[in-house]
Amino acid sequence: MKVILSFVVLFLIASSTAIQVREQKPVSSGPSPAQFGDFVLGFVAGMEIAMNGNSTECVVESNATFDDFANGFTLIGEGFDHLSASDVEQGIELVGEGLAQIPQILSLCGVTEFIGDIVNVAKELSSGTGGIIEVILKEALNIFHNREDITEDWKNMVNDWKSGDYQSSGQNLGLVIMNFQHIITRLPSKSLVDGLTSSDLGKPDYKKAVEQHQKYIEALLSCGVDDVLILPPNIDYPDSVFVEDPVLCTPHCAIITRPGATTRREETKIIEPAIHRYYSNVERIQAPGTLEAGDVMMVGNHYYIGVSARTNEEGANQLIAILKKYKMTGSIVPLKKVLHLKTGLSYIENNNLLACGEFLTLEEFQKYNIIEVDESESYAANCIWVNSNVIMPAGFPKTAKKVADLGYNVITVDVSEFQKIDGGSKTMILTILQIS
Repeated sequence: MKVILSFVVLFLIASSTAIQVREQKPVSSGPSPAQFGDFVLGFVAGMEIAMNGNSTECVVESNATFDDFANGFTLIGEGFDHLSASDVEQGIELVGEGLAQIPQILSLCGVTEFIGDIVNVAKELSSGTGGIIEVILKEALNIFHNREDITEDWKNMVNDWKSGDYQSSGQNLGLVIMNFQHIITRLPSKSLVDGLTSSDLGKPDYKKAVEQHQKYIEALLSCGVDDVLILPPNIDYPDSVFVEDPVLCTPHCAIITRPGATTRREETKIIEPAIHRYYSNVERIQAPGTLEAGDVMMVGNHYYIGVSARTNEEGANQLIAILKKYKMTGSIVPLKKVLHLKTGLSYIENNNLLACGEFLTLEEFQKYNIIEVDESESYAANCIWVNSNVIMPAGFPKTAKKVADLGYNVITVDVSEFQKIDGGSKTMILTILQIS
């Protein structure tokens, strides 16, 4: 099982208030320019970034030397040897500072793929606080207190550097940053507290949101999902943790949407590179159409499309035309009260449909076995079916019992911090249905 950004484990201990960080000092010199060129080429290979011959030659001849990596890996190695969280913290921050320089080399050499994601990871690492540092508490504690082994890619990265195999070291750094699989999610950013909301539940607590997001990933893994791509947080887009909305994935194509919320429209640009890894057929919704995938529910080969404050009729009709092109169908469902179609509906396979409010009596849904969600538990209508399991928000026992009574294994996860900014259980993942 591979879950990317595995190095975040090591940060969490370092961020503990019980640990005093020692004064940072350089401890080693970096590789020669040629050796560092090998390191960057390895990094590019680890991230599976396509490069032509001219770009490769350009990187090799970049004449860059980064003492940050040498100092960082030495401190991290010492931290492993002596179980020193402060050394690990300082080392990781230095690796972040070194990582921040790689996009400059790649850009000068004509490589643009994933530059933004690399920059954002570098910012999080070099800051030494929050973000991906706080993702996997349990595993981090085990590493330092129970002396369990660290993630293999991370260990190999440090050991290869020590042995002078710079290309392999760089490749392992690329692997732990970005190992693409078939479910996509994105870590919450600190700017999450400024996400769009129509509720009066208050601002989310960032630290709790990070913890809840990790539990959410663990729930997915417990359902047999072992291919998860975790994109880095993006502080420029507070709602970007909700990866479902900017892209609709089908078995035959991916559709880049055009979110109705203008502050979210640029989110399509930061997720599109990942989509091209899986799909050769990529379509897009064009102005004046608007579409957010939270308004689209797939049942077999048919797609129900909610026309809402975020999705207009033009966007819905464009989607229907795209679906028809790939021999799929779609139909429009006008919304009256809810933000998105899937705010009040979830298809959990086997002809079973969770529904509440305005959807209970709509004619187009009467052919399904409707499981009525009590109005007091309406938030639970947004859930996820995964391999005969249903992941749903914690705190809604009536709905959980109804789903369990149908024979599903129900897994509840606290996502209350995301509820404060109109997010649901389904909104935080993007499932790649099939590589086209």
